[in-house]
Order: sequence, then C-alpha cells, then structure tokens
Amino acid sequence: MHLKFKKHILFNPSVCLIVFLLMLLPYPVLAEEPADDSILATVNTVPIHQSELNKIISQYKKKSGKKTVSLDEKKQMLKNLTIRQLILQSHDAQAMEKESAFINKVAEFKKSLIISQFIKRHVEKQTPITNEELNNYYQNKKAQFSSEIEIEASVILLRTENDAKKIMEKLSAKEPFDTLARDHSIDLPSAKKGGSLGKVTRGSVFPEVWKELQKLAEGDVSDIVETKYGFNILTVQKIHPPEIKPFEAVKKEIKNALLPQKRENAYDVMVKTLEKNADLTLFENRLAGLEVNQ
Repeated sequence: MHLKFKKHILFNPSVCLIVFLLMLLPYPVLAEEPADDSILATVNTVPIHQSELNKIISQYKKKSGKKTVSLDEKKQMLKNLTIRQLILQSHDAQAMEKESAFINKVAEFKKSLIISQFIKRHVEKQTPITNEELNNYYQNKKAQFSSEIEIEASVILLRTENDAKKIMEKLSAKEPFDTLARDHSIDLPSAKKGGSLGKVTRGSVFPEVWKELQKLAEGDVSDIVETKYGFNILTVQKIHPPEIKPFEAVKKEIKNALLPQKRENAYDVMVKTLEKNADLTLFENRLAGLEVNQ
C-alpha cells in the first residue's frame, strides 16, 4: 500500500523517541547498497531505500539495547526519514548550504573525518597484538593476575581483656571454639554461627585482625587482639592461597594494557614518516606573544 503524508506532520506522544530517531544518522554512513534495495517511500520524487531504514534500525538497536524492532517503530523510523528528506529539500536548508559559515563547518568536518580515518588506517589497524605477545606478557607478570589470599576464620569478641583471658583458659582446656563463641561473643551476627566470619581478605577486617590471621596456620588460635570494638580471639579453619587466573580469563585485560603503548609507537612512526617527507618549518619564536581572544 502506498502512503502519502499530509502537509502537516503528526507526531506520536513519544517526542523523545522521534527526536532520537531523527538524530540517529546526523552524518552519512558509508556502506554499499544491496542490489535488491527496495524503495520504501518517495519525497518529491526522491526515493528512500530499504538500506537507509536498515541503517537506522541497526543504530537504534545498538543505542537502545533492543534485539527486535516492532512494526510501529519501523513505521515511525520510515516517517522520520521522510521528515529528514523534507527538511533537506526545504528552501531554508538549501539556502543554508550556500552560507559561508555552513560551508566552513562542512569543510572542517571533512578535514576531521579524513584525519580520523587516516589515523585509524595508519595507527589502529597497524597495531595488531599477537597471541605470542599476550602470552609473553602473561608469563612475565603472572603475579599481577593473582587472586587475593582468603582465610576462613572465626572470632570470639569480648568487652574486656579479663573476659578474653577467661575464654583463653577455656580454650586451653579444649572447650570447643564455636560453643564458646555462641555463649560469650558480643559480636552477635557471627556468634549465631559459632563465631564464623566466613572468608575474609585484606581490607575486609581490621588491619590488626588481618595481621594476626596471617600468622596462624589452619586450626591455630590467636593471642588476644584488641580493636576499638573490644578484645578478639581468632581461629583459622582454612587458608585459600592466591590463585593465578588462567590466560584465557585475562587475555582481553592484557590486550587493553598493551594497546596504548603499541598505538603510541605506531603514531610516532606515522608522524616521523610524514615529517621526513615534508618541508616543515616551525616559527616557535612567534608563540610567546600569541594571545587568543575568548
């Protein structure tokens, strides 16, 4: 069915969506049009092809996170393409193309686009990172990819040092740590679990507690450790030593670490090559008195 729009433009209530869709393609996207590029609409004899709508749909999915686009959304996108074309065909828009300020902006954009693509071609595409480089980095800096040591520990927290000494005597008499924690610890959340703190790491407990835990072997009981909350008696159930993360798990992280330096090197090579083949003169002595009006 062929649709012809009335002279006035009907917007649906979702103004933000319409504006968003209108702005999806602020600049032309360079891509080959398919051979079967159907015409979906015409605006004063100017055709709007399926390939144009496909670009909008692709960008809309990427920006919105949607995997599918509804028929209503496609209709709105097609309508927005016709609105864009109407704007481009308007007298004001065509007059704008002849304004010097507009021409200068287009020229500047063209330069920026060329420079951007040139750098991409001569820097980004010239800096592939081989699997061998990634593996060498991994082998040389394995410690960097090590997990933290984790300690499964329990605590009995007492208000006074005298109370702590009494508990130490009970522990020496082989009374169970978890029973004493339930009956005497003032750290109620852990007391309910027999004093268990679960797995702790550096930074998850007080520094003085962590320091003491690191001295203990599995099954050992600590000396009395004072913190601002009271007097602690600690024991260690299990020590989980640091583990080296596998190569595949950190491959992307290594690549991100290597890329900046490789690109910087490639950029330096590009600049030196350009300068070598150019007649370049810098008048740096003229910079001192240079002022820029804001």
